[in-house]
This record gives sequence, structure tokens and C-alpha cells, in this order.
Amino acid sequence: NIQNNTVAWTVERDVPTAIYFVRTYILDASGIQVAYGQSTNKAKTANLFKIQSISGRHVSLDIASAVFSAF
Repeated sequence: NIQNNTVAWTVERDVPTAIYFVRTYILDASGIQVAYGQSTNKAKTANLFKIQSISGRHVSLDIASAVFSAF
């Protein structure tokens, strides 16, 4: 029985700027790891994503946020 499970993760403002990939671990009902998968290749050169950190508050971002949330 294949299930479509999703996980949503919000990137917080204090996450440092870096290049990331996703790795997941699959546990059985006993909590034993039975498999894992990742979003990149063995050399970690494909399917990477970059997070640009934001430090502090910026007036332009606050204004843009207010404008977009009004729609």
C-alpha cells in the first residue's frame, strides 16, 4: 500500500546561507531504520538548493509582505 506523505518545513530567518540537500530516513513500526533517500547524487553535485539568510528586519520586506498579504 503506497501512501503519498508530505512534510512541509518553514525555513527560519536564522538558518545560515549555504547550499543544502534533503535526506530522509525511513523507520519501521519498531523505530528501526530500514531505508533512506536523498535529493542529490552520491557526489552531492546535483539537485542542490541554496538558502539565502535574512538577518534583521528590513522596511522594504515588511512593506512587500503587507502588500502581498492584502491580496
